[in-house]
Amino acid sequence: MMKRTIGVLAKEVSVGIETIRFYEQKGLISQPVKPDIGYRIYPDSIVKEIIFIKRVKALGFTLSETKKLLNIKELQCHDMESLAHDKIRVVREKIAGLVKLQRGLELVISTCESNPDKHSCPVINSLYA
Repeated sequence: MMKRTIGVLAKEVSVGIETIRFYEQKGLISQPVKPDIGYRIYPDSIVKEIIFIKRVKALGFTLSETKKLLNIKELQCHDMESLAHDKIRVVREKIAGLVKLQRGLELVISTCESNPDKHSCPVINSLYA
């Protein structure tokens, strides 16, 4: 095992030191015991856990979902499939909300483009009504 301080660990897994400390505070990873003299040394297992956290985060899982995944030692494929189905449902809801937002903004643009009165905006006026 190499002598991996928090700075070395941060560079190795391409995250900031603050991120590692945040993961420790949230209980996603454990903080090594600090020796009487010197710095905390992070084991190889922490590298794997942070890489796992980054990959799960890239799939859109929250920190609490990630923590559950880290704590399930015997996660089976059907468990992951169920979590992925739940995440897809959330993503679809977000997409529907974004489409609604897009349509609203397109309506604002259309209304403004067709407004002949350059000194008054019907959209702004309607927001005050």
